[in-house]
Amino acid sequence: MTSAFFLTNALRTVVPIVALFAFLDHSMGNPIDLQQLRSEPKFRATKFYTGPDAPADGRALTSLVNRAIDDVLSFPAPADSTQVRTRLRKLIDDVDTFATEDREQAYRYVVRIWRAAGFTEPSNLFPVADERILQEP
Repeated sequence: MTSAFFLTNALRTVVPIVALFAFLDHSMGNPIDLQQLRSEPKFRATKFYTGPDAPADGRALTSLVNRAIDDVLSFPAPADSTQVRTRLRKLIDDVDTFATEDREQAYRYVVRIWRAAGFTEPSNLFPVADERILQEP
């Protein structure tokens, strides 16, 4: 058997595997980092979220979320889960007076910040799983 035969067979095996990994990476989405999360527009209407209760609320909520992200970004690396949880609990408390839908959207940002900070374990910030918080009705 020639080396060309082995190379051809190897390529037949490797190329589909590389394509599978590319598909999985695309379909699962690349994890977002804190800087990306900081720069994205927040509290915009979606299919299930109608947007902030009032324009001033949108600005206030965005500011609260961005300040939380800034604080987490300022923590020494690697991020300490206790320190990040404490800061995210403050964000949860800070949005307590807003409309229910706005609070729920802010809670989604809490989980996204947790994950963007690099944590793969549950945040344990809510009485339900993080996946449930991220779900839209």
